[in-house]
Amino acid sequence: MTNQKESRPDKWTELFSLLELSVEEQKAAEAYLDGKEGIQVLEGISFRDISGIDPKPVKQMFNELIRKKEKAGLQPVKADMARLFQLLFARGKATCHEMVPTEIFRILRPTEWADPVRMTATHGVSIGALSYLHSYWIESVLELAGNDPEVIKQAITLVEDTFEKGDLSCLLTIFTQSIKKNASCQLSGRMPNFFLPMRSLP
Repeated sequence: MTNQKESRPDKWTELFSLLELSVEEQKAAEAYLDGKEGIQVLEGISFRDISGIDPKPVKQMFNELIRKKEKAGLQPVKADMARLFQLLFARGKATCHEMVPTEIFRILRPTEWADPVRMTATHGVSIGALSYLHSYWIESVLELAGNDPEVIKQAITLVEDTFEKGDLSCLLTIFTQSIKKNASCQLSGRMPNFFLPMRSLP
């Protein structure tokens, strides 16, 4: 990330420690975060469930980037946000969902900076974990997916946890059934307003 030379080592050390990256994985991650290597360098990072890790330090990094965009401008900061998200996903896939503030997904949409399938999977797991679900949250997932059921289907394959995979599948079911039953959805692409108890869905 740019213009953070003084604070970078401490931040990277804490982040890499939280993610429990090996020495080789740390080298790959640093090269990617610094923009020296493309996303392909992250392919060597192995999967690990990071849902049990304290999300606050990583959320703070994202929040600092959100504040930074007021001074540096949105475009360069978008790239930094996307790199951080892509690293988290490379390590933990959708188990990183608690580390990523919802606002990050809004900022990165449309997603030329990050893979929409990965973002849909991660945000979808967060939304699926809610006890009651308003149509606004469903819309936020569908917008990341470009209102494309195929993107959601691909996102489901990236979710490791069976229970969370079921929650995301429910979102796909709700989406497809609503389109069939509501002519207004076909015209506007918007979901009707409702609340749903997600964990009670079949």
